[in-house]
Amino acid sequence: MAQQAKAVNDLKPLYRAVEHLIERGMTTDVAFLLKEYSGLSWPDPRAWIYGHLCNYLPAAPRIEMAEVLLRHTIFDAPPLIIQRRAADMLVWGQPAAVVERWIEKYLSPEALYMAALLAQTLTLRGRDTSAASWATRLRQALQQAGHPLGTLPLFLHDIERSLPQRHYRYTFGTLGGESLARPGVGIHKPATFIETCAEPVRFTPLAPLDGLTAPFDLWTTASNGQLEAVAVALDAPIPQLTPRLLAGLGLSSVQSAKTVQLYPASVEEVFLNLYLGGLAGGAYGGELYSAEARLAAWRSLGALVGLAFNGDLESVAEPGRCCQLALYADPGSNFFSEIFDFAVACLRSDGQSLAVLAVTDTD
Repeated sequence: MAQQAKAVNDLKPLYRAVEHLIERGMTTDVAFLLKEYSGLSWPDPRAWIYGHLCNYLPAAPRIEMAEVLLRHTIFDAPPLIIQRRAADMLVWGQPAAVVERWIEKYLSPEALYMAALLAQTLTLRGRDTSAASWATRLRQALQQAGHPLGTLPLFLHDIERSLPQRHYRYTFGTLGGESLARPGVGIHKPATFIETCAEPVRFTPLAPLDGLTAPFDLWTTASNGQLEAVAVALDAPIPQLTPRLLAGLGLSSVQSAKTVQLYPASVEEVFLNLYLGGLAGGAYGGELYSAEARLAAWRSLGALVGLAFNGDLESVAEPGRCCQLALYADPGSNFFSEIFDFAVACLRSDGQSLAVLAVTDTD
């Protein structure tokens, strides 16, 4: 079959041949194709066959065929984005009980990452597995390995209960796709502020806490994204986030106090946008997919409110409720586009420290 894939015109008969293998349950042959075609790229048409296999197998009617893809992600070491997307699609395409059996079956050092991805994706799709027979062993193995996903519990916090998930659609032999929302200021109305002080903002720059940019880091490497992450200690406490305050920080994402618009936001809204940033990626890539997007959102929220995330969800969520949070947008800055644009400011509960995160991804 590999010899047939020499031109784009060969794709249709190749699709039919691969579909025939899947229908007959030829697991060894399909596993061979996945291993052989992994890492290829366009214009090699075999890369298209590989992509279609990765898209079709997760929801294959024969569970053993879906498991072929899982084994490929574990034992053939495809790129991380393939592993993360496969976990998302396998949880979407197969019954939760089947996915749990896979986690228990493949709970070994070489399969630890995929097991963690599957478990966290199940959690995000509403299945509390914290009491499952394999849950403790998985958590202990991840923590012993020092893997960051080991810090995340297998149940949702209240601020996570309305998170959207990717919805996939796929027909073998045609391009598939997925739909989901993207981060942004949504339908909020900008707040109205009465500025009571015209003095310059005085502050001392601080090093932003680790993890602040986590949901968006891949936007800068897999796409054309630009990031701005700032933390400051104000010389005196202030009672409110205002346009003048943001404009006084010398941010690239803010042109002036007259042009920037602030949208007061809840901790739930901010977490949603941080999660979507990792889930969706930028204009040309950078998706973390569900499990890693959840971890990145918690790390980023923790850094915003001034805490290092250690796995205790409430220890980050509660301070978030006590901070002043606002999404903002400034059409006059170079951090403004119609889709791939997000900015948030957090005045912490002490009224004297502030963190800002902005990202944009434009052509």
